[in-house]
Amino acid sequence: MILYVLCTGCNLSETKVILHQQAVAYVYDGDTITFHCIGGYRCHKNKTKVRVKGVDTPEIKANCAREKLLARQAKQHTVALLREAEVITLLIDDTRVYDRYQRLLAYVYIDGQGLHDSLISKGLGVDYQGHQRQRWCD
Repeated sequence: MILYVLCTGCNLSETKVILHQQAVAYVYDGDTITFHCIGGYRCHKNKTKVRVKGVDTPEIKANCAREKLLARQAKQHTVALLREAEVITLLIDDTRVYDRYQRLLAYVYIDGQGLHDSLISKGLGVDYQGHQRQRWCD
């Protein structure tokens, strides 16, 4: 079930989308989540991929063992939070909706807690604003 909410007090160029745990289809890694199709946004095979804004997590297909281990931990953290979620909120900046891989860009809040903040506080991600990516293998 998807609910669109008018975001009073928010930036006028933001859309807030409210989802429930059942909307989660798959977690690829700590900062990439696939939801069942979110109406109004790009869907491929009835799925919408979301790139979590505000955080960069290690890559699953990494070149070193350390990054692969951290990537699995970040993914497990994201899965655990989503599994227990009652409400998942996506905050989408309407001025830049998609990244270069056509993933929907959104801040993801799980029961009011920012996923980006949670991953960073656990040491499973770093603050990321779309510039230089973290080197996890150095």
